[in-house]
Amino acid sequence: MLSSSPFQFLPPHVVRLIVNHVVGSSRQVFADVEPNSNEWNTLLKPLLWVCHNFRAVAYPLYCSRFKLELSNSQNYHRFLKYANTTPFYIGYRMNNNLGYPTHHLAKTLDVEIDEESIYSGKALKMLSRKPYNGCAFPLVCKIVFAIVTDKDLEGKSAKSNITKFVQRIKQMAPKVDDIWVRPADYNATRYESSPIYGSLVSQLFQLARRVQYGGAGEPVTFVDIELDGICNLVHIKCTTGDYDESFIKLARQNSTMLESLIIETDRGINVPSIIRRKDDDYVTYPHLHTLKLGGNPVYDDMLFPVLPGAVPFPSLRHLKIYYEYTFGDDVVFRGNAATLESLD
Repeated sequence: MLSSSPFQFLPPHVVRLIVNHVVGSSRQVFADVEPNSNEWNTLLKPLLWVCHNFRAVAYPLYCSRFKLELSNSQNYHRFLKYANTTPFYIGYRMNNNLGYPTHHLAKTLDVEIDEESIYSGKALKMLSRKPYNGCAFPLVCKIVFAIVTDKDLEGKSAKSNITKFVQRIKQMAPKVDDIWVRPADYNATRYESSPIYGSLVSQLFQLARRVQYGGAGEPVTFVDIELDGICNLVHIKCTTGDYDESFIKLARQNSTMLESLIIETDRGINVPSIIRRKDDDYVTYPHLHTLKLGGNPVYDDMLFPVLPGAVPFPSLRHLKIYYEYTFGDDVVFRGNAATLESLD
């Protein structure tokens, strides 16, 4: 029995140290180990049966991520075959074989979906039936969406279904504040965003204050972001294989709130475009403290106009540029000599 374990006499801080040592580092494990996998269960499940003190520390960590698979389309299963993955159904692990419901402990939610399920309304219907209909995630602050596009739906719209789907996600995870959208095409790069894809990404971004798009090594899917309603962002990260002007516009629109901006591409970034709307119209980022830019520089005299005396980034502390930037000719960061704490 749990109560007979000699470990129950260990001080709470020692128990926490032991659990953290076994897990390694919770953040690192969440990133490197598939949550709900056998490997993850192997790490944590034995700790649940040591004693009540160990269970109190390990149990909240046991299901820190949960995955919803909301697609049954042929297009999605082609993606699964290409990605060499197996669909995960929430119904199989509602209790994680513990005898206790754990979905309410999730901190991060992974949602896999495709355009066809949105367009046809299948995704919304799945969320209204068991086991999804009574499922809530009161502790979830971050949702990661893997979205498979469908060429057969190019030019079609489904705004009503998208709005209802996003509202349902918000009901299930009312505290969500961080949205990460990962393009998950199984075949080729999409150079034109479909209305369904663009509208879905735009409405999802309206739920959050921190947004991320793309990921290293993932396919590129361009997205036409509908900027209306996305006005409270404090963090933007875009990782794509090519330069996407939509995220520059999104940054300018949220300039008064933005605290960190990360744009990583394989192509050129027009640095002054971050602060310039038109020839003589500039924006200031009063709270931006971190700026990271990756990609090949674009040298164009028209991109380096003479700026007014104001400093575009008065609070900038950390600047990282992943390419050879001509600071000798720079007029964008010249006012940050006294504010920068790190420059890479």
